Amino acid sequence: MLTAVKNEYIESSRNEKERSLENHKAHLQDFRSDIDLLLMNLVESINKQTESLVKAKDFAIKELEESLNAKVHAVESHLREKEELLKSRDGQLEALRSEVTAVTARMAEMESVNKQAEGLLQEEVRRKEEVLQANHLYQLVDQVLSKIPSEVPETESV
Repeated sequence: MLTAVKNEYIESSRNEKERSLENHKAHLQDFRSDIDLLLMNLVESINKQTESLVKAKDFAIKELEESLNAKVHAVESHLREKEELLKSRDGQLEALRSEVTAVTARMAEMESVNKQAEGLLQEEVRRKEEVLQANHLYQLVDQVLSKIPSEVPETESV
């Protein structure tokens, strides 16, 4: 009988342990389900935050691109204006160079004409001086002749 009681006790203890084990398994399964649910919620929350961050980054990048594009367009426009000014100044500079060349040629021509005129003037001055000298000599001769008596006495013939 002792064995039967002992067997009953062992059987009862084993049944109790099995029920406890089953109970622990059920609690463990509930705990795992709760952890799975928490993990799913956490992953979903992370995904939403990541998506929100990606959208915010995309928006910031888009704004930055638009801002940079506007700045690039402004710089390109400014550069085109400067290039046009340079072309205009190059044209003006070339026109001035042409004008300087033309003026230099005219000055050289005027210098040549001036030298010719100077030579002609010197020649004219020389001629006038000759005429003045001739007139002066003429006056001297005239004065000398006027002092000589007009009639020369006849000399006695021999």
